[in-house]
Amino acid sequence: MYLVQTKELQIKAWVARAMSVALCVLLSFGLVYVQPASAQAEYNPPTDNLLGKYVNDRLQNQINPEYLVVATVRNSSQKISAHYVSNLRGDSMANFNNHGKKKVAILIENGVEDSEFQVPYNGLKQAGIEVVVLGARMNEKYKGREGKVSQQADGTTTEAIASEYDAVVIPGGMAPDKMRRNPNTVRFVQQAMQEGKLIAAVCHGPQLLIEGDLLQGKQATGFSAIRKDMINAGAKYVDEPLVVDGNLITSRQPGDLAIFTTAILSRLGYGGKDAALPDENDTSAEWWKLADAWGGSTKGDIVKGVNTALAGERYSLEALEKYSEKESDAQIKALFEEIITNKQRHILKLESYLDKLGEKPSLAANIANQYAKVKTAMTGSDDIFQLRSALGDVQTGIGDIGSLIAKYTDPVATALFTDIYNDLLSSEQRLVQLYQTRMGLDVKPGKPTTGAAVSM
Repeated sequence: MYLVQTKELQIKAWVARAMSVALCVLLSFGLVYVQPASAQAEYNPPTDNLLGKYVNDRLQNQINPEYLVVATVRNSSQKISAHYVSNLRGDSMANFNNHGKKKVAILIENGVEDSEFQVPYNGLKQAGIEVVVLGARMNEKYKGREGKVSQQADGTTTEAIASEYDAVVIPGGMAPDKMRRNPNTVRFVQQAMQEGKLIAAVCHGPQLLIEGDLLQGKQATGFSAIRKDMINAGAKYVDEPLVVDGNLITSRQPGDLAIFTTAILSRLGYGGKDAALPDENDTSAEWWKLADAWGGSTKGDIVKGVNTALAGERYSLEALEKYSEKESDAQIKALFEEIITNKQRHILKLESYLDKLGEKPSLAANIANQYAKVKTAMTGSDDIFQLRSALGDVQTGIGDIGSLIAKYTDPVATALFTDIYNDLLSSEQRLVQLYQTRMGLDVKPGKPTTGAAVSM
């Protein structure tokens, strides 16, 4: 379990005092002993008892770089790692690697993607790093695109001096398009880059780098919608969760945020085995938990998104099977069958991931196929009608899944959604080609049998 401070585990001062008293009592009765943390470096605390689970779940973020308290229950060989510091503090991970206080600027504007501000902001703050929020003006609170962020700036890029910072973080959303219109913000980032400061941009964040002519010859990534813009600006675009080129760190979307933030932390001196953070290249790590701890999507959010995708795929599968039964055109029928096979594959993957999360399909997902039977029973029986219905359903799916891709801070769920999305795009093109071939100039728009399930 990663040593992070979750949103739900904000430890109040009275808890710290209570634990201090409890520790003193335990010490006085000889129930605990204190020794250097180095002596317990390889110790993995048990969590199969109530106290051990509470301590690990609630206080893991309070490790002291000098001492680790290990409680031994009398007449028992079982040990419980308390992971407790007598001087509990809010910035519990402060100076864990003993590299001194770092200072990072995170830029903000209205329309910022909420998670892309919150996750790096919280991750850096919890590591004890001084985080300064820089905007364009001081007389308003900046609002996130989804309304979760409401943040007053600590200063502006007009008076900010790049040399005073160790890194600059540029979140995405609609904010970078506003940031790049501010010459002071562009100048600030240019100066930081020239001075070799760490520059970290996620999603649409590279739009600001484009404005500053800072991507020429750089390997970088960003949200898929600005891929061509980045290439035109001279970047070597790489479609990966994390791309590092010298002092430039870039990521694509919310699903990459935990990896993105971990990469920033490690280059600021907070990382590695001592910090108990996963390696940024570890594809097996449960990154969603880290993102959740830093203000990203909760497990409930992710499960809801996976169930939304599952309901859509189950509906589409049932509908396509009905269209195929009515279809007499061999070529159209063959394409329907191919799409059906892809749907079955996606459904298995989504169900498997829900099971891995310890969850089951939602009611909406379980009745989706029955709903499709009712809806498709009311459609026409001619070949072109089936084709138009299939095309309309695929277009609805593209909108829904495309929204899910940019919604959650879980790389696994995002990858599943992206796989579905790419198949839908391919299916749409092949369906419309068949439709145009058969209809000539008399084409009509797709005729979906259901409405959109996701709005952004």
